[in-house]
Amino acid sequence: SNKNAPWGDKEESVLWPLVKKAVQFLKNQEIDALVLGCNTTDSLFAKRIAELVSVPVFGLISYGAIKATLLSQNKHIALLATQQTIASGRYKEALYLEDASVSVTQMPILEWAPAIENNCFDVFFEYSLKHIVSQITFSQADVGLLGCTHFPLLWERLKAALPKQVQACNPAIALAQSLSQSAVFGRGVLAS
Repeated sequence: SNKNAPWGDKEESVLWPLVKKAVQFLKNQEIDALVLGCNTTDSLFAKRIAELVSVPVFGLISYGAIKATLLSQNKHIALLATQQTIASGRYKEALYLEDASVSVTQMPILEWAPAIENNCFDVFFEYSLKHIVSQITFSQADVGLLGCTHFPLLWERLKAALPKQVQACNPAIALAQSLSQSAVFGRGVLAS
């Protein structure tokens, strides 16, 4: 377990020094590109990170928005994310850039990342899960945009309780699929 995880409930002033240290470490590794694998990091710090490095920086948000709008048949998307990610407004902005007619129901979820980190799926977690399922159902969303890197680990539980037409959108998979076809990753592990 990472002593600093989860990030989605922490203040920017706490997170920025951690992000800056990690970026500096990676920069010293002579990287060809930097992938932001945390939605909170992407939502709060993508621009600052890009200023620190001289390589392309790829975040989850734009790729998640592209994939979610492509998946949605009824233009109702449920954004499941941490408080910090939702408060940044970056997902909503990215979704509207892809399709201005989408309806976005934002669902800040504080309990799930710590539950996953600590493997603690207690009665409070189960209540939260049921509450989110009812919100998604009420919103008539046909896509659940998983705006926290932890949340795909819970998709099977969610899927079992949701209407059949609701699909998951995992931004990490959308980003990985796009980058695997990118010239930036024309060499190295993703090309094999």
